[in-house]
Amino acid sequence: MLSRRHKLLLGIPAVCALCYMALVAYAYLPLKAVSDPRSLAGPESRFAHVAGTMIHYVQKGSGRPLVLIHGFAGSTYTWRNLIPLLAAGHTVYALDLPGFGLSDKPLRGDYTLAAQSRIVLGFLDQLGVRQATLIGHSMGGVIAALAAAQSPQRVAQLVLIEPGFYHGNAPAFLRYLCFPLHRVFAKRFYTPKGRAPSLAASF
Repeated sequence: MLSRRHKLLLGIPAVCALCYMALVAYAYLPLKAVSDPRSLAGPESRFAHVAGTMIHYVQKGSGRPLVLIHGFAGSTYTWRNLIPLLAAGHTVYALDLPGFGLSDKPLRGDYTLAAQSRIVLGFLDQLGVRQATLIGHSMGGVIAALAAAQSPQRVAQLVLIEPGFYHGNAPAFLRYLCFPLHRVFAKRFYTPKGRAPSLAASF
């Protein structure tokens, strides 16, 4: 017959295994999603298909084209106060990059910065814009710079607002996260309650 101590020693791994399985289940439990993002579109929303991906964008004004590229976790909403000012003398295009806003979020999509820059250039092709000024904020600044490097003849001017250039290494604590903690952290971050402290600290 097992002693109380042996039962406790056997129970600890079992509890740990159950907790780990619960974390895995939570990590892969789907979040509530909108079946059709177009239902959230505003009166100025437009959609274009670029390389098989539906891209949501806003277009306003007339004149030399400007393309606004948001940063990480941003969207066309980022530029809502700037668009009317720029549209006074330009045709302004603000797009949601794949994975953000109302654009497609394919499960196995390519979300690298290089792929996002190709989407921006494909977006120009789709709209028949031969050359434009690219304005990028944070991650969008890196994407704008990559687009200019890939196709310099397409970029009239480049405006980078606090571009997110970095050394390429993830923060140390992220490198040591074991599965499935990276997914758990991502799910916790992408909720209104999760984002609020981050946005408050940023501003």
